[in-house]
Amino acid sequence: MKNKKCPVIVLCVLFALWFLIIPGVLGIILYIRNLVIDKNSKDTTAEENELAGLQSDISRLRAEKAACEEEYRAALVRKEELLKEISMQKAAQQSIAKSTPPKQEQPTTDDKADYVVIDLETTGLKPSECEIIEIGAVKVIGNKQEKFQSLVKPTYPISRAITNLTHITNDMVKDAPSLDEVLPRFLDFLGDNIIVAHNASFDLSFLSAACEKQNMPFNNKYIDTLSWARRCYPQFRHHTLECLCDELDIDNSEEHRALSDALATQKLYDILLDVREPRIQSQKRKTESASKPKLSESTKALRDLQSLLCRITEDNVLTDDEVYRLNQWLAINEDLCGNYPFDKVKQAVEAALEDGVIEQRELDEMLAIFKDVLEPTFGDVPEKINVEGKNVCLTGNFARAARSDVEVQLRQKGAVIKTGVSGKLDYLIVGSLGNAEWQQGNYGAKIKKAMELREAGSPINIVEENNFFEVLV
Repeated sequence: MKNKKCPVIVLCVLFALWFLIIPGVLGIILYIRNLVIDKNSKDTTAEENELAGLQSDISRLRAEKAACEEEYRAALVRKEELLKEISMQKAAQQSIAKSTPPKQEQPTTDDKADYVVIDLETTGLKPSECEIIEIGAVKVIGNKQEKFQSLVKPTYPISRAITNLTHITNDMVKDAPSLDEVLPRFLDFLGDNIIVAHNASFDLSFLSAACEKQNMPFNNKYIDTLSWARRCYPQFRHHTLECLCDELDIDNSEEHRALSDALATQKLYDILLDVREPRIQSQKRKTESASKPKLSESTKALRDLQSLLCRITEDNVLTDDEVYRLNQWLAINEDLCGNYPFDKVKQAVEAALEDGVIEQRELDEMLAIFKDVLEPTFGDVPEKINVEGKNVCLTGNFARAARSDVEVQLRQKGAVIKTGVSGKLDYLIVGSLGNAEWQQGNYGAKIKKAMELREAGSPINIVEENNFFEVLV
């Protein structure tokens, strides 16, 4: 009986488990399902929200694009208006220049007297330190013209800066007459006529200094077309000969050559004469101190050395006699030790004379060294130049921009701009236009100092403008 009850109990237990466990399992399954559904629903909502956000961004960007396009079209219209306005202003300005404004005073017959238009090309701006290298003049006698033109051989070599400006090279003047020969002929051509010149004080200062050295009288009255043009055309922004030629349609095919500039000035004179009466001025006597040279003895001696090197290298052949004469000069000027390029030249000559025999190889080497002194090269340029935190100094005039603007550009790249050269300098940048006032012709005091420091072992990099900006990072 007992055994019969066992199956019944088991069945009851199984039924109980069925009704208790199965609903629980089903509940768990349903709970998990609901969780999955809720997660998918949230993911879908997030994706929908993100998609809506992207669509909103796209709409905003499209609106911004449309606004930019509208601004661009407006800018183009404004540009066209400005170009038309500028064109109209220029046309009006040229019309004013070519027309005859009301004359303040009628020119007298004396204003139409014979006169001579002159122009000089020089190696710099100061007559006490620089030299005349070309004289050009046009004598106007009634309706006839006579011309005078002559190159002049200077004592010292012409610098690259002056050659770039005037296109007058050392080869062009090597066989030219000296100023002692040219000046008397020019003064005979000039006579006692009125002088006409553009920025006359410049030309007259050089002629006065030259006549004073040769004890020749020079007291001609003059007319300055620069000050005259300023009174006639105050509306012009600039009154240089170049700008006036552009404004007044005056042809000057060889700008910065003496005769061409003189011919252009003569045409300018004719135009100005129809506008306003000129002022005929007398030359002022200069004090004795104004004509004294300001170069130091060492600077003058170094310029003499350059002149000597120029003479012995101009035929591209160096002889034993030239080396011995150069050695004598070096011995006489021994007090120049420590100055560039004296030490470099002296070292090369002493090395060649050490064994008492000058070989052709040594002559060729010295010739190359002397040419490098006259036209200095500054060594290899780094592949890349980063000026951040570097000490940088500039010298000469720059083609890229004004030197002050170049300094601003370099400061923006982190450079520390220095005004002088010292052993702590990293880069000395040489402007490609040079400087007419460089006392050593093709280089000035900064380059000289940097070369001396390099000879002493300083790692200063001297780099020309064009090379520098090609590798600047």
